[in-house]
Amino acid sequence: MNTNGLVRFIAVGIVLLLVIVSVQKEDDTSYTVNGKIIGMTSVEMTQGGNAGETSITFTLKKVKGTWLIDEVK
Repeated sequence: MNTNGLVRFIAVGIVLLLVIVSVQKEDDTSYTVNGKIIGMTSVEMTQGGNAGETSITFTLKKVKGTWLIDEVK
């Protein structure tokens, strides 16, 4: 599993980036993921910086062959 991840979500007027900081395998069907959600408006996109950061931890669980996000903190 790649632990150097970056996922981008676009909402109205703001871009949310999910930066994966670490991934810990719990067992064959479960991983704990730690990351940061970084918000950026058009101002930060052009001038640098961010509009705010929030830490996030969630569990990925394999259910019937599909990976699902579970237990978001």
